[in-house]
Amino acid sequence: MEPNTFDDLTKALATATSRRQALKTIAATTLGGILGLSGIGTVFAKACTPIGRHCNRKTVCCGGASCDPTTSKCACPSGTTLLNGACCPNANVCGTTCLAAPCDSSQCLTCDSSTGTCVSSCDAGQCQTCQGGTCASSCNACSTCQGGTCVSSCSSGQDCLSNGTCASPCTPGVPCSCGFCFPDPSGADYCSPDANGTNLCANDGQCNQGYFCYFTVFDPSQSYCLQAC
Repeated sequence: MEPNTFDDLTKALATATSRRQALKTIAATTLGGILGLSGIGTVFAKACTPIGRHCNRKTVCCGGASCDPTTSKCACPSGTTLLNGACCPNANVCGTTCLAAPCDSSQCLTCDSSTGTCVSSCDAGQCQTCQGGTCASSCNACSTCQGGTCVSSCSSGQDCLSNGTCASPCTPGVPCSCGFCFPDPSGADYCSPDANGTNLCANDGQCNQGYFCYFTVFDPSQSYCLQAC
């Protein structure tokens, strides 16, 4: 505490002031002493040495750099790049920006160096979405992408099968509007204009587009493809 401050405190306590005023004086003096001590740390704090400047083993280099013993200069360690006055991990460099973390490829994100940000590599205009780290169409086998939207080729009420066939569901024993009702290996039932089949099958994927696999309950090995309607 400085002499003048101590004198002021003594005078304040010696006068006929209230106890509250005396406490205020003590509090103000104490706070000033604390702030004065904190200023000492600022005065003695050692500034870091900028990257590229001369250094020694005791030097604290700025921006995550260290003193290179071969050049005696502050330099970025291996695996990092000098960017905006600091050392940035190579994987985090995106244009002139040091990202907090690398762009996540599992989310199909890639660096846009012009903006210094991570952006999707998938083309929304082609109806692409990130699926397991790969950009793929979000449209099913019966749909096409039109202006960034999947448009189905199936009529209302039809199911899209794995081979791109639009099939009309039906109820066994109830006539179809376009033919007859036949069971499918998936457990569903679909309409076919007739029972004339083509090749043998175990699932719809083994039939050409426009056909579904008729599951012959009495002998599944003899299941064959029927035209859908």
